[in-house]
Amino acid sequence: MTRHRVVPILLLLAGLGTACAPLGPNYTRPTVTPPPAYRSVTVTPEQAQSIADLPWFEMFKDPTLSALIREAIDNGLDLRQAAARVEEFRGRAALAGSNLKPFVGGEFTTSGVGTGTKFDNAYSGTIFFNWEIDFFGRLRRASEAARADLLGTEWGARATMSSLVTDVAQAYVDLRSLDERRDIVVRTIASQEEWLALVRTLDQGGVASGTEVAQATLQVATTREQLPLVERQIVQVENLISVLVGRPPSAIQRDTVRVTSLPAAPDVPTGLPSQLLERRPDIVATERVLHAAVARLGVAVASRIPVPRIGLTGAFGRVGTSLEDFFGGGDKAEGLVSIGPFIQLPLYDGGAGNARVRIARAQAEQAAIDYRAVILQSFREVADALITIQKVREQIAESEARKAAAAEYLRLTDLRYRGGVSSYLEVLDAQRQLFSAELDLADLKRVQLVSAVQLYRALGGGWSDDELKKLAERPATAMQ
Repeated sequence: MTRHRVVPILLLLAGLGTACAPLGPNYTRPTVTPPPAYRSVTVTPEQAQSIADLPWFEMFKDPTLSALIREAIDNGLDLRQAAARVEEFRGRAALAGSNLKPFVGGEFTTSGVGTGTKFDNAYSGTIFFNWEIDFFGRLRRASEAARADLLGTEWGARATMSSLVTDVAQAYVDLRSLDERRDIVVRTIASQEEWLALVRTLDQGGVASGTEVAQATLQVATTREQLPLVERQIVQVENLISVLVGRPPSAIQRDTVRVTSLPAAPDVPTGLPSQLLERRPDIVATERVLHAAVARLGVAVASRIPVPRIGLTGAFGRVGTSLEDFFGGGDKAEGLVSIGPFIQLPLYDGGAGNARVRIARAQAEQAAIDYRAVILQSFREVADALITIQKVREQIAESEARKAAAAEYLRLTDLRYRGGVSSYLEVLDAQRQLFSAELDLADLKRVQLVSAVQLYRALGGGWSDDELKKLAERPATAMQ
């Protein structure tokens, strides 16, 4: 077949292939009707702002916390693995797209043929190509699925970064809360030891009894028992933070400030629920998984009977009995031209094609359900964080009043005991009341700050494409 006839055939088949619409359903986002506002929050479109729009270094203004988050982004293994996964799926998408293009290769062979003393060499060289024309969209659907997978991994990396940033922030809040808890325990131990010394002195003077000394000793021992527990928890949280930032377990340096700078007011901006569908990484990643599943359903439909696979295959080359003839173009060298279409039409597959379609359709349905489930869970996480912030703030106000009352109760009981009016049991009760009130208040403050961190993540905050791009440009960990 001459060259001037080959080219029109190629163009004609390529045009027919691209003109045929791919089989299978086209992807459309499932209809989701978000509520007009999150529960416990009233937001108008004019007030559609969200703390998720803030970069993490503006959300978390504690210098020590900011430094830890920066270290986690630079060195965190989960995030680097997510970035490497994105690169993997970029390659997968490129590979799927390459199937739509012709394959061109070359081959050079030499062989010897003869009997007895007569032995001749034969040389041949060919350039061959193979091109499957995508008449029914099987290859295009596969490429579409690969691109959706790529987008899903990119949004998955954003979700990983969001989780990493907020995990570090939450662990840091826990650490500072434990610092405060340790201070309360140490301070209470010192106060109770002073009381123990006083009771012993009174006992020696015949004013107090041995029972009161035993009671004071028991109180001190009970409180001291709390200190190793808190110190163990501090080390464990430090170990957690160390791993999150990509270093072996070690101490976390921090200043003496006990309260981090996080917005925890009940009127914290949340934005509109509809924004969550575009902003929150795990929602978008799940949608891309759904898109890929729908595209693979198209692959299954296009692959089953009676859809044929049609393409072109060909070869161009030379054959000669010597290298001189082969490369010099002598008369003894002959040219080879082979080109023609191929058609693969399965006649019977035992129902495998229909089975693959059923599998792909069920997988697409599962992905659609997952998408809706993730959205509902996201709305719930936002609502839970909002109500926690609001109600814990009310609890804190009452807890502060309780702490003040407990402190006053202890002061008055102290005066009454020293004046001989009340028993030491009242003093012990007052000490326990104040100790419990201080610990409960510290825990409520921790819950309030943790809820602010959780709200930030629930709204889709904490990721940055610029940071992920820088991470992707770094050398692979395994190559360092």
